Amino acid sequence: MARPVKYKTDEERLEAARLRRRRWYDKNIAHERLKALWRKQDRRLTRCLVAPNDHQAQSLAMATGCGFVEGTSANRCSKSRAMDFEALAATMRSTLDGLAHTNNIVDACTLAQTILAMWTRAGHHQWGLKIYEEYVRVQLGEGDESRSLEDLDAVIEVGRDFQACIDKLSAQAFDVDPSGHGAVWTELQTLRREAARAVDIAEEMALLYHDGGIASLSDSFHTNSLIFQTC
Repeated sequence: MARPVKYKTDEERLEAARLRRRRWYDKNIAHERLKALWRKQDRRLTRCLVAPNDHQAQSLAMATGCGFVEGTSANRCSKSRAMDFEALAATMRSTLDGLAHTNNIVDACTLAQTILAMWTRAGHHQWGLKIYEEYVRVQLGEGDESRSLEDLDAVIEVGRDFQACIDKLSAQAFDVDPSGHGAVWTELQTLRREAARAVDIAEEMALLYHDGGIASLSDSFHTNSLIFQTC
């Protein structure tokens, strides 16, 4: 028996295709926004590394005294922000709000992976290095110190809320499958560990900077004792 005709006219086929694209966009909007944000950050970092100006060269000499090791990306890029922490916090907050209204545990787990990727797409070491670069950039007077510190604190705050959300999802996953061997439960435990490490990295440098300034932070950087340097 032949398969029944689903669409009788070209208009019906076009309308169905439009609806499919709309559903795909609604489902993946957070991921698409994340990719757009990372493309923007990559373009900024590339411009900084490829075409440093005289002011950046002067900042480089100053940054070396503040704890940068010669040859690192932090050494090559001090004026431009390696990461827009204000935009990152806002995007994470928006995505986290969407996660709170997701009823399907599998979809929620996928969205949680997207949120974590905002921090650790290139690994925990690069995440920590970008934060360290920001503190040195602030110390060099390149930007509003109070605003930059507020942006970093906002990232930490949304990170803590993300951890609380993962804990809630873990409880839901355990209710669904108390065996502790389910795929969703296992993935959420990995997310919990990764998120905790990302928050610890940010919190450690915030505490060092607030307690002892850039001197205390750079001392820890020189001795490779920061959490992200062991990742």
